[in-house]
Amino acid sequence: MNFDSDKPLITVFGGSLGSEFIDNLMINVYDYINNINFLHISKNIKSRWSNVRVFEYLDNLTEYLSISDMAISRGGATSLSEIDFFELPAIIIPWGNSAENQQFLNAKSFNKENIHIFTENDINSKNIIDIISNIQKEKIML
Repeated sequence: MNFDSDKPLITVFGGSLGSEFIDNLMINVYDYINNINFLHISKNIKSRWSNVRVFEYLDNLTEYLSISDMAISRGGATSLSEIDFFELPAIIIPWGNSAENQQFLNAKSFNKENIHIFTENDINSKNIIDIISNIQKEKIML
């Protein structure tokens, strides 16, 4: 992927349906943070940043999660299972329109250290930037 291997990697994905909401949040983050590599799965944006690679789909997403230092994702069961398996710090933004609010319930049951859960109404790009900065400072992200 031609990333700078000295920089941490954050994987951003919106689940099987993608997430225009997460895409729009991350554009502002990418404009601000350039000392981290980002892998972003999206059908809506094109990369204009040297530290961001955008793919519409990846067959081998789990391979990239295995080398990631953090994830930003929706709250689907599969996404949370992958984040849990690789023990990644994460920002989880459950899709508010999921059946019976299932994504939010999934995320709330996922009560672990360094897992940050926000509803769409409660998160903004600054929250994401602050969390990434704090995780870097705590040296959780190597």
